[in-house]
Amino acid sequence: MIYILYFLIFISGSCIASYICAYLYRNKNKKNLPKRSICEKCKRELCWYENIPVFSYIFLWGKCKMCKNKIDLKYFISEIVLGLWFIFSFIYYLGIQEGKIYFVLSCILGSLLLYISLEDYESQEISSYILYTIIFIALLKNVLFLDVKSLFWALFISLPYWLIYFISRGKWIGIADPFLFTSLNIFFGPQFAISLFLYSAWFGVVFAYIYLKNNKNNYIPYVPIIFFSTLVILIFQYHIITIQDILVINEIIGK
Repeated sequence: MIYILYFLIFISGSCIASYICAYLYRNKNKKNLPKRSICEKCKRELCWYENIPVFSYIFLWGKCKMCKNKIDLKYFISEIVLGLWFIFSFIYYLGIQEGKIYFVLSCILGSLLLYISLEDYESQEISSYILYTIIFIALLKNVLFLDVKSLFWALFISLPYWLIYFISRGKWIGIADPFLFTSLNIFFGPQFAISLFLYSAWFGVVFAYIYLKNNKNNYIPYVPIIFFSTLVILIFQYHIITIQDILVINEIIGK
């Protein structure tokens, strides 16, 4: 039964991701769009079985049924990623007393993160109201459960990103990046914040190398990297450096 539950949770996340992608496409191409989803190449309205998240892409081999043009891979990846976010958010908070509330807030957070990740990747612009909503959700979780200590450490660990932003005057990273880091650190706690700092830096180097080889502009969309790093931590729950390690090192240096 637990695997059926996982499947339903995954499909729920995939459906929301599919809706987000469709909304962004329609918002970008407002004119002359029918009510139903269409092929971006031949403009044909899709059948119901071509609109099933994840599975339609697999069954159609990533191509339009009629014109045989490739379907943009971002739709498939987005549906997989948000489906995984939903599943591992459920696992992450399984057994915690307030787990149900955490899970719902995490699913909302993941959906908003996917939205601004796609925005950042496609247009290098992020909706400020989405970013403010993410900040609000992070603070709401902290206020609901009065976790002042985690709030302090999350803010402290976020300081390097704010320093980078102010020192570079926004040339190295945008204002959305430190805001997003701070929000995720507040939401998931100080241990998560340390890991997110490390993972996002390493993944950022790899992504920048691949991205700049295939793109002429010097702008690197960093929000998708933050989103991917957060998902990796959720899935593997592996922290290379733990708070206990830092305390031990500090004790050794003190002696």
